[in-house]
Amino acid sequence: MTDPTDKLNKAAADKQISGSNDALLAIAALILLNKDGKTVVDLDPVTIAQLPTAPGLASVRVISDGAAGHSWGDSVGADTPGSTKYLVWWNGSAWTVIGK
Repeated sequence: MTDPTDKLNKAAADKQISGSNDALLAIAALILLNKDGKTVVDLDPVTIAQLPTAPGLASVRVISDGAAGHSWGDSVGADTPGSTKYLVWWNGSAWTVIGK
């Protein structure tokens, strides 16, 4: 099995992610995967309306009703509800996409 770190580095290179984004992506991957690539944290999906309005910095959630077409770093707070699932985090001012 491929080490999750290798997958993380490849994903970062493919998306041309650099700087502080690397650290955030690494943290998200380490939270969600262990060395064997198995789920460590199982997050129940919530709707955008259920997201806390002022959570702690770096809170992570899965949303179930995002609009289609978002990419890394897009804000989801003002979305017209859809059916796309995203992994999002609170960056201190908005819920933004860190994974699909």
